[in-house]
Amino acid sequence: MTEITTQDWPRGWTARERVETVALDRREFDAEVVAREAGVDVDTARAVLAELAEDYSDTRWADD
Repeated sequence: MTEITTQDWPRGWTARERVETVALDRREFDAEVVAREAGVDVDTARAVLAELAEDYSDTRWADD
């Protein structure tokens, strides 16, 4: 698998979209790794990952 760089992102993608893509496509949730691959700062990656965790915690078991 090739490493994603900031050059590979479609024009206009937000930091959140890039972080979500790295986290979900690669199943990578280490904020430093995600930040590097998404081309964002670590604090932004942490904030988006926290939002993702909250989003998924609200819906993950809804089918049970």
